[in-house]
Amino acid sequence: MTKIIASKFLKNRATQEGLKGNNRKEIEESLEGAVKEMNDNFHNKTKGKGEREGIYYVRISNRYFNKKTEIVKLKEGDKLTGAFQKRIEGETPRKDVRAEKAKEGMLLLHVEAVIYAKNVLAEGKENSDLSADFEIVTFLGCVEDKPTPRSVETLLANHFKDSGGTATGYDPQMLEEKLKESYFFWKDKAVKDKDNN
Repeated sequence: MTKIIASKFLKNRATQEGLKGNNRKEIEESLEGAVKEMNDNFHNKTKGKGEREGIYYVRISNRYFNKKTEIVKLKEGDKLTGAFQKRIEGETPRKDVRAEKAKEGMLLLHVEAVIYAKNVLAEGKENSDLSADFEIVTFLGCVEDKPTPRSVETLLANHFKDSGGTATGYDPQMLEEKLKESYFFWKDKAVKDKDNN
């Protein structure tokens, strides 16, 4: 039987993944439910356009997640805030730009679990559990009827195998296509600042 688990990275960031719950225990219960549903739906996995073997998406329901995402639509004059910080212990810092005011998040349409195969994670020594065949690295809260693109910063960190990034394997044409998709999605959107949720 295929073993699929929540990655250590996902568990560490569970409070930032839009999972339902007013405290850590409730959020962890939501995470357990989402992981179980993802396991039940694993047979429906898809490979995103241009994605390498071993990186898959599995659509799951929103029942374990808040109705609104952390993604906000920006309008002219909105203030942004930023920091240069680690996402998790052990990584080098990255730029992190967010919407400063507590704007209402965009409506969550569906969720895509992003899963990486054991061999993909092994390239960067990122496996949480070597006995697991796959690990869920994040949940994408989708505000359109397709997966939310990675930010340009994340996309490039992954492509160039920067600290915490997993190689994409994109050829130059596919990288340009992914950058274009990311740019046009994120140019008028941002994630809410953690301090203003």
